[in-house]
Order: sequence, then C-alpha cells, then structure tokens
Amino acid sequence: MEVGDKEVEICGQLDGPFRDFGIRFWHLLQKEHEGLAGLLGGGGDALVGFSYRDRYLFNPLSLALLGELSDDLRTVLGNDRWEVSNVRITTTSRRPDGVIGRGAKLWSDWPDSADRDAVLEGLYDYMGMDISVDVGTNFEVGHSRVFELTFASGKKVTVRLDQGVSYWRVAHSRGHAVGYFDFKGSVAAQAEKLSQLSVNIVGADLPTELFVKVR
Repeated sequence: MEVGDKEVEICGQLDGPFRDFGIRFWHLLQKEHEGLAGLLGGGGDALVGFSYRDRYLFNPLSLALLGELSDDLRTVLGNDRWEVSNVRITTTSRRPDGVIGRGAKLWSDWPDSADRDAVLEGLYDYMGMDISVDVGTNFEVGHSRVFELTFASGKKVTVRLDQGVSYWRVAHSRGHAVGYFDFKGSVAAQAEKLSQLSVNIVGADLPTELFVKVR
C-alpha cells in the first residue's frame, strides 16, 4: 500500500452539480492515492476522528461545500464504518483584511460571525453529526487548510487544500435567483438551504493543488 505523499492538481475535474460534489472529491483522491483508497474502500477499518481547519469559512457556499464533503465521506465509508463522535471545525471570526463581502448571495459573508457559527452547527445537526466549532485568531488557526482523518487502526490521513473549499464557486448563470441566500432566515432554514443547494459548482480558471499524506 502506498503510504507516501501525493500532490494532486485540481482544476475542472470536480465540476458539476453541488449534490455529490463530495463523492467526486473523495473518489478522485482514492484514484490518485492507493493508500487512501485502501483506507476508504470496502473492508477498511472505521473512521474515528475527522476535522477540518480553514481560516476562510465566511460565506454560505464554503460551509455548504464543507458539509457536502463531510456527509459524502460518511457515504463513501458507509454508516457502519463512520464512528466519528464529534466533527471538529477550526476557523476564524473575520477576514485578515477586515473586509466583509456583503450582499445576499452564497458567496457573500455573514454580517455576524456568530450567525455563521450557529448555521454551521445547524448544518451538521441537520446531517445528523455532532460538531465542535473552534474559533481562533489568524495566528492560532494558521494558514493551512487541511482535513485530518484518524482511523481505528491508528492510520492517519491529512488532505491539505492549497486554497481550501473557497477554490470552488457557483457556475455562472443568467438566472437572477441563482446563488441567492437569505441571511435573515432562521438558523434551521439556512442550514436546510445549505444542505440542499441546486447549483452547479466549478473550479477556478487556474488549477489548485491538494496534498495527500497517509501515515
């Protein structure tokens, strides 16, 4: 089994409907890294720890993509091998430059980061997962955007995303309502909206890199 590091270049490979974005993501990484494929594929051991660290989780789209990646990892593993008691998300409360992306779109920032935290917790609750949200300073959180997976055997996987989940965006559409998000809705309504987006997701014009490590 390959246990080394692997750099995976991403551009348009994951473009498509929001639904099953995470399935495409984890299947691509399995294809690119034999060691990861052995852990996620049938017959592997249970996942007991799962976390994501990212300074830049400020808008609904980034939370929706993170939720989809989490939920679809559980799908790839199967419920019998998902033994994560608490998903841990670490982020910050404000952008380093202090600028807030205002508006009423999926790519607009929440005006208040406390509302962001509540919706993030509500999203994972909607998916049936317990979560802890750790909010720190830019210094405390650090720059790397990274998933960490811990298996019952002691095997650990890190997937570092050079640009985090913010690399992906909503595909351009002429429909005025595409991408609309109601920041004034209840926490439950916002969480449900994020779990059921009906938009297409595309990568940026230039590629990004993912770095996979199995130990």
